[in-house]
Amino acid sequence: MHALNKVTRQLLELFIQEDVLNYDSLIKTFGFSQKTLSKEIDALNRVLEEENTRIIRKQGIGMWLEGYKDERYLSLLLNQEPVIDFQDSKSRMYYLVFMLLNSRDYITMESLSEELYVSRSTLVNDIKKVDTWFLKQGVDLTKKRAKGIKIQTKEIKRREAMASLYKTLRTNRKLLNMIRRLRLGRNISKIDSYVASDLFNRFDTFDIDTLRLIVRNLEEKTTIRFSDEGFAAIVIHIAIAIKRAKEGHWIELSSSTVKRLKEHNEFETALKFLKKIEENFNVSMPEDEACYILMHMLGAKVLSEPESLNQAFSKDLMSTVNGMLKKSETLLDVSLVHDDVLVKSLALHIKTLINRLENNLPINNPYLNTIKTEYPMVFEAAIYGYETMKEKYGFAYNDHEIAYIAMYIQAAIERSNSMKPRLKKRILIVCSSGIGTAQLVTSKFKRLFKDTEVVNTTSLLELDKINKKEIDLIVSTFSIDHTEVPCVSVSPFLNDKDIQRIETALEKTKTSETQMPFKGFTRLLDKRFLKVHSRHTDYNRLLKSMIDVLTRESRVTEKFHETVLKREALSSTAILDVTIPHGDYKEVIQDTMMVWTLSKPIKYGSSNIKIVIMLALRKETTKSLQSFYDSLYAIIDNGNIKEKILKVKDKESLYMTLFKGDKPS
Repeated sequence: MHALNKVTRQLLELFIQEDVLNYDSLIKTFGFSQKTLSKEIDALNRVLEEENTRIIRKQGIGMWLEGYKDERYLSLLLNQEPVIDFQDSKSRMYYLVFMLLNSRDYITMESLSEELYVSRSTLVNDIKKVDTWFLKQGVDLTKKRAKGIKIQTKEIKRREAMASLYKTLRTNRKLLNMIRRLRLGRNISKIDSYVASDLFNRFDTFDIDTLRLIVRNLEEKTTIRFSDEGFAAIVIHIAIAIKRAKEGHWIELSSSTVKRLKEHNEFETALKFLKKIEENFNVSMPEDEACYILMHMLGAKVLSEPESLNQAFSKDLMSTVNGMLKKSETLLDVSLVHDDVLVKSLALHIKTLINRLENNLPINNPYLNTIKTEYPMVFEAAIYGYETMKEKYGFAYNDHEIAYIAMYIQAAIERSNSMKPRLKKRILIVCSSGIGTAQLVTSKFKRLFKDTEVVNTTSLLELDKINKKEIDLIVSTFSIDHTEVPCVSVSPFLNDKDIQRIETALEKTKTSETQMPFKGFTRLLDKRFLKVHSRHTDYNRLLKSMIDVLTRESRVTEKFHETVLKREALSSTAILDVTIPHGDYKEVIQDTMMVWTLSKPIKYGSSNIKIVIMLALRKETTKSLQSFYDSLYAIIDNGNIKEKILKVKDKESLYMTLFKGDKPS
């Protein structure tokens, strides 16, 4: 009996459940083209023909399953372990990661080569990618001749890596949609195929709805209100913990960590939560597992509730938050410490941030590059603020955490720019990434669409409790299915494309008041500070050469070089193939922008740098720096202009290309 792959298995399930299907419905279900679906149906037919069964296709009528008599045969097909497709290196890499995470022993190269149907040389290249992936997770990959490969790490690191892999392949949104469908009484067999993953079919099947109820009960017993993102993370970690415990693998934490967590107010709640898990999933787990659960409870992203923002925060925490905001203010032309919503919501976030960093819990901000690109000054301000955290707790700089802080600050800026006129269209905003993202979307939406009324901001799991009859439009940070109200999917930053989609949905014509183009950066263009096809091969030496020019021309002080290197050490200024290094405004004598192109890309971190734009700007210039960056990035982000910049052969051509690029089209 031939095995089915993931797609053909799901197709067979649908043909068994439905009398007649058509390509339109299948395209909506799978997201594939008709040509691809036709090939998959052909593959399914080749398997079914073993028992004189096949899919009949009739133009104008549809497709159906015909000729099967043996229900047992179809059942066996559906219950077989699916065939895994290893045609691309990324699929092989993730499968190898999965195999290593679930094995305590060495896995030989020969066995892997046979299982993946690849040559040894191909496998060696795949393992290099696997090694890089594990390094990012803080896990060591051991290789021994004649034995093979295996990972050597503590159970806690193994679980964190498992969760990271799961979230890479199965997003929080898909898990949340699955939970939502279960709660609404949808067909569970369809849910199984919806979340099925070739890599995770070996995981035990958990009663996700039971786990959902247990986690919701946990919220009721505490002051914590998880965001959708935090909720999904907790569910993933608990599911992995149950699986590992059933296999006899338990967490072992250091005595100091256990002592610290057991002294926490919520430890007893975590113990009760652990008992519920043991009772419902028939598994025995030691006390350290309660500490592990508590770590993730305290580190999970939370959603703002009125009572959450009104809770009493410690003087120490409030001192930290105010210190961060005062530092951030030094780069921004806006008061932050007097924004009560910002102070309280950031305090709530910093509380969980401290727990994450104390317990070395990783977090990923999917909007990191967008924040660095679209809100560079706010990101810079967040870095300044983060210095307070570093000084107080010794935490290293973390781009992902800094980007979340930047989102809170940007939300405050949007609030300060917004007005509250009488509104018309009633808008519901749905966001799953927590209070920071929700505030950012809401604040910016209110400022951009003054003729609308934001009636509520909610999470995906709470969406079904909202009376949709009173809503004209749903604006969501991800796509939502099964809604009776028009829904527009946007990014948390409401970029130009998002604005256009919202305007179309609202059937209104907006003016360009939402645009704030900056037309003045060409005043900084000076041919003395332009260079084409530099032959430098080392990034730090390149920076030194550029700063030497600035120093000779009396544009910066001798200390400027030191501040540039310090800034680069905090967080890379690279965005794709462009870097925008800069130093402390205190060391700037005269505003200057340098643009150098490279004859060959320079490897810098994970980027291959082709263009370097050095900024030396005074304090007073930073007030309009956000719009300056907007204009600069508009040029960098334009593929045609960037290509022209890289191709020019002299300063004059580079000058004219940059000058024209700043002009409105």
